[in-house]
Amino acid sequence: MGRQSNLPKLGLIFLSLILLINFLTLNAESKKDKDITTDNLNVKVEIVEALKENIDGSRFILNCAECHGFDGNSVNPELPNIAGLNEKYIIRQLEDFKTGKRVNEEMMIIVREFPSDKELTSLASYFSKQEMINQNTPESIKNHEFIDLKIGEEIFTGKRIEYGIPACSACHGEDGLGDKEGVFPRLVGQQMDYIIKQMEAFRSGGRSNDAPPQMRNIAKQMDDEDIASVAAYIAYMGME
Repeated sequence: MGRQSNLPKLGLIFLSLILLINFLTLNAESKKDKDITTDNLNVKVEIVEALKENIDGSRFILNCAECHGFDGNSVNPELPNIAGLNEKYIIRQLEDFKTGKRVNEEMMIIVREFPSDKELTSLASYFSKQEMINQNTPESIKNHEFIDLKIGEEIFTGKRIEYGIPACSACHGEDGLGDKEGVFPRLVGQQMDYIIKQMEAFRSGGRSNDAPPQMRNIAKQMDDEDIASVAAYIAYMGME
């Protein structure tokens, strides 16, 4: 006998399409200022095809899309872009939320619904294959306080080692794209506000799923200006 399911694959695909259409309709009111273009329609077609190919994780892709976008690019600057992140990194973060090693009340509730590793892997695979889009703008960056791009560049490249702040590039890569093993995530193209939020969480101990506590130790050596400046430098890197 094949895999047993309450819904056959075609039925689940059909359900996913209905949910997708409903989601797009509900969000149309909040996006009136955005014209419907051929590119947008093509993206929606690609999403539908991706849902068909990722049948094991399709219903969770729809759930994730509410905050992170169907293509993994969040419209909320405080929520991360997950498009293009290493598949292993995505899986590890979801597992950490599931075990409570990484604390976020909303995410911890969501991941408890994952019934199988297969669905989790399918979900991570889908978002890892999407293209991360840098949504930071010079205007949004300038809205932040304590920004000094020279300080940001020095921190990222390791010119502040005497202050106990090692180079970001040593782990996350000179291009900010992270490592192939999925231990250190991609930074370039990530939401600036989200980077600041996570650095502050590492500094306070609110985020502690770095093992060993490398990020916590580094963040404790950084003040608000250091954190905002390196986040701004990374944001500008993604615009080049």
